[in-house]
Amino acid sequence: MSDIDVIDQVIYDTVHNYRDQHTKKKGAEALGKVIGISGATLQNKANRNEDFANLSVKESRSVMLGSQDFNILHVLAAEVNHAAIPLPAIEFPADMDLVVAMTDWQKDFGETASAIHQALVDGRLTQAELKKIATELAQDYEKGMALLDVLKDMAEPE
Repeated sequence: MSDIDVIDQVIYDTVHNYRDQHTKKKGAEALGKVIGISGATLQNKANRNEDFANLSVKESRSVMLGSQDFNILHVLAAEVNHAAIPLPAIEFPADMDLVVAMTDWQKDFGETASAIHQALVDGRLTQAELKKIATELAQDYEKGMALLDVLKDMAEPE
């Protein structure tokens, strides 16, 4: 038996863990109805042990949007040494939005500095400590992008 690829596993989990909030139905049959593909076809494409039937990029997008589960995107990004960061939806930016975005970013930056300090205080850096620092840095980026999103909404039109 071969090892299951992490991408195959996350697709399987996304499809099989889906639960329609309205009908309470679960899995490929329920998600297939949401994204416009037969449940049997989606079941086959999400099968971890089959190489012949896979989700296309567009189908993966539909699965993520239909399920509102973006773990496929996060795993794909991590596999190529990137991070997928959700952007906030701010419809009407105000001065308070800017202050909140700025202070959120600074708060996360402080948590990153603390994680680095704690990791290095004993003179050695473990893989677990490195992973925590990487997580904190990704959160810093997320908060920085939220700040940028607020600023974009405040910018003068071209």
